Amino acid sequence: MLTYRYLKKNSFGKYCMGCFNYLHNLNYKDEELVFLHGNRICDYCGNDHHLVSNIVKGKRYKALFGSKPVEG
Repeated sequence: MLTYRYLKKNSFGKYCMGCFNYLHNLNYKDEELVFLHGNRICDYCGNDHHLVSNIVKGKRYKALFGSKPVEG
């Protein structure tokens, strides 16, 4: 199970929004995430993006229950 504590320790400050959603099978939007100021290199895709630094407090429940529906 994915927890906020795990994300805080292992993912924040390392991945852009697209990679963050892809790696953790989530569906966060721009307004639901907090980003680091300025562009930095994403550890997964290697592109220059704003990196995710936190999740808006009211939207953290998605990390537990908001994964993308499984197709097929």
